[in-house]
Amino acid sequence: VVFVRETPGLDAAKVAQVRRGCMVSGRVSNGWLCLDHDTRSTANVPETAAGAFMLIDGRSRGLGLLLESRGCHGSSKDSLA
Repeated sequence: VVFVRETPGLDAAKVAQVRRGCMVSGRVSNGWLCLDHDTRSTANVPETAAGAFMLIDGRSRGLGLLLESRGCHGSSKDSLA
């Protein structure tokens, strides 16, 4: 399980969670994936949440690699699982 947080930070409020193997997409910024509208809906992120961010690589915090790229090179969006 990977948590979706309202802002990009491990101390930020958890607004949803995504199971291993699920495809998510959005824009990558500073090691976090900002979920796009379709992924927010699929992940059941509440409409009231100000944002929806997933940490990509938590190895420096002992969490391991959380999201893995599924190769959308040349696209304006990134797809991860």
